[in-house]
Amino acid sequence: MTSPATLETRARHVRDTWGKRCDVLLFASDCKNDRFPTINITVPHGRDHLAMKTSKTFDYVYTHHRDQADWFLKADDDTYVIMENLRHMLTPYNPQEALSFGHAFITTAQFFRWVHSVIETIKHINPLT
Repeated sequence: MTSPATLETRARHVRDTWGKRCDVLLFASDCKNDRFPTINITVPHGRDHLAMKTSKTFDYVYTHHRDQADWFLKADDDTYVIMENLRHMLTPYNPQEALSFGHAFITTAQFFRWVHSVIETIKHINPLT
């Protein structure tokens, strides 16, 4: 995942280094750019919309590229992956079975909603707080 502002400063380094060892390399961005190549994923800007951007990107990959690779990796433009290690890690898994690695991303807005709910719970338990 990238943005038009970071294509030349970050994404090109992915493309020119570890991206060369990918069977399929696509950059999800807000605009199309054939030099990378990017796919235009139109979602509102900002961290609060990253889940939607990721979901739309995987929809695109499934529709257009699902037969070109066994596995697909979502990585940001500031990520470095040692593809040989990743391939080795995936060896025991069946690519025909649904599988994901990683953790849920919590946006700033979600974090503050969580903090607010914790504070309200504490106030409810101890009204003197």
